[in-house]
Amino acid sequence: MTIAALVIAVLALVLAAASPTLHRPRLTTTWIEERTHRRVLIHTTDESSFEGILVAVDADALVLADAKSLDGEVPIELAGEQWFDRDRIKFLQVVAP
Repeated sequence: MTIAALVIAVLALVLAAASPTLHRPRLTTTWIEERTHRRVLIHTTDESSFEGILVAVDADALVLADAKSLDGEVPIELAGEQWFDRDRIKFLQVVAP
C-alpha cells in the first residue's frame, strides 16, 4: 500500500512540474520556417518588441536581421543579428507586405 502511495505522489509531482509546458503552445518549426526572409514582429515575455527580417530558425532560437527595438517613442536600429531564445518569445507577428 505504501509503495502505491509513493508512486502516486511521485507521479503527481512529475505532472505538476510538467503542467506549465503542457499548456503553453509552442510555435511549430514548419510554420516559422515558412516565414523566413519575411519582416516580423517579435514580442517577448519581458514586454519588449522587436521588428526585423527573420533570417534563421533554430530549435531553441529565432534570428532577426535589420532589427529595430520598438520600445520607446522612436525605434532604435540594432547592429548585427539579434538572437531570441524561444522561451523568451511571447508571440510573433508577420508584417503584411
